[in-house]
Parts: sequence; C-alpha cells; structure tokens
Amino acid sequence: MLRQDYNSLSGLMLRRCLETNPRARAAPARLTVSSHGVAEVVRLGTLPARPSLSVVMFRFCKRLLPTPLLRRFRGTVRWVTQANDPPHRLALGIALGLFCGLLPLVGLQTVLVLALAWLLGANKAIGLPLTWLTNPATFVPIFYPCYQLGAFLMGTTPVDLQWWQRLAEPPAGSAAMSFYWQSLQEVSAPLLLGSFLLATAVAVAGYYLSLQGIEGLRRAARRRRRGSSARMPVIG
Repeated sequence: MLRQDYNSLSGLMLRRCLETNPRARAAPARLTVSSHGVAEVVRLGTLPARPSLSVVMFRFCKRLLPTPLLRRFRGTVRWVTQANDPPHRLALGIALGLFCGLLPLVGLQTVLVLALAWLLGANKAIGLPLTWLTNPATFVPIFYPCYQLGAFLMGTTPVDLQWWQRLAEPPAGSAAMSFYWQSLQEVSAPLLLGSFLLATAVAVAGYYLSLQGIEGLRRAARRRRRGSSARMPVIG
C-alpha cells in the first residue's frame, strides 16, 4: 500500500517537474507512469515554450471586444481553423476583399471581388464581407485621405472637406447609388489613383498578416488536439 502511494506521488511530482522545467523539453517525447494497472502517457513534445503571436492577439481581442462581437470573432476563428482551404487561399481571399472594399466602385465591389476570387482561386466567402468596409458611415474617413493623396500626386487643387461631408448623408432608397456616382465623377481621377495605391498597400499587408495568423491559429489548434489526446488515460 505504501509503495503504491509512493509510486503515485512520485509520478505526479515527476510530471509536474517536467511541465515547469524548460530543460525537460529536451527529454524523451513520452513518459509512462503506471499505478494500479493504469498507464498514463505524457507527451513532452507538445508542451509549448511560449504562446504564439496569433494566440496573444486572440487573447488581446478577447479582452477588448464586447460579447456579441466576441462570439462572431470566435466563430470566424473556428471557421478559419476548420476550413478545408489551405491558408494561401484564405489569405488571398482576405486580400482581395480588402482591395475591392477600398476602391470607390459603389455597387460593383461585390461583383469585382467574386470575379477576382474566381480568377485567382481565392476563397470567396471570407473576402466578400470585407467589401462592406465602405458604407455611408465610413465613406468620408476612408476616401477623403485617398483623394488627398491622389490630388497631391497629380498636382491638382483638392476640393474642401465640406464637399465630402455631404456624402455621409445620401438620399434614402435607390437614389443613393446614383447620388454617389454623380458626386464621385467630379473627383474621379484623384480618388481612383489614391484609392488604388492605398488598396494595393493594404491588400499586400493584409495577405501576409492573415497568412501568418491563419497558420498560427491552425498550429495552435493542432497543439490543443495533440495535448488533449495525450492527457487521456490508457486503461490496461
């Protein structure tokens, strides 16, 4: 009886030491402790030295986001980690969604992102919602700096901010689309130039950041699955 208790206590202390000691990571990848005919397998190779960048970002967003947005964020993360598409296709879909969403093509952004995703083999579902970045609430904050950049590069005199502020209050119903098109024709050349440059830069940065994030989330998910399977006791 005393020997059985000693074996149980020594096994528990040994596992605790291996989990807390960084040098234990160089030990063999598996440790088996038997007590009362029960064998437990501890996989030492699945103990992460430090959380990855994607895990740190997820924990940071978890503290900041309110509960409804956090649920959507968790659902998106779960979908990304479980999707059958490779990370490249998902990241390319995000990049195309950002690119099309930052172009002043009101009413055509959805069609454009679907066409580009089909041509380039990107994920359509993840890029489509990003085209809704530009809406009446975000129209002026996004496109006014783009217009200023384009006017500076072209050497033209820009219109004042009051002209842009009226775009934040379009007419209701179907008249809003024609209102945007008629208004943007007055500043089309500088706006297109500045928006294209900004959209390209954001899309390139979004591709590489999302690619690293998706790969990190999938690695973290694989580690969690391996860790949960390693903690399951083997009866025999």
